[in-house]
Amino acid sequence: MLKLNNLTYYIDNKQIFKNIGLSVSLSSALIIKGDNGSGKTSLLKIICGIKKPYNGTILWGNDNIEDIRSDFNSDIQYIGHQNFLKDHLTVKENLEFFSKLYDCQLALNSAL
Repeated sequence: MLKLNNLTYYIDNKQIFKNIGLSVSLSSALIIKGDNGSGKTSLLKIICGIKKPYNGTILWGNDNIEDIRSDFNSDIQYIGHQNFLKDHLTVKENLEFFSKLYDCQLALNSAL
């Protein structure tokens, strides 16, 4: 279970959100909706460790994710609104490029 407790976040001294709390159980989904600038992306980046909250904690099971960050990050994926693919390359060429970059060429055939 992912649990957010009293998360608060500011950008340039402007409060984006305050005391956010929620729980998401395994095998469930969460939809985050809101106006532009309401903090949706910031919240996701905080969960992924890309940004730090001003206040609050995030638990994965019973553990604070800051204490188990590498294990937690291996269980999640963050894909932003801009992907990492190169438009001028084919799907195969993109996979080949990134398999070399991350030294995982052995996995390329199964990915294809």
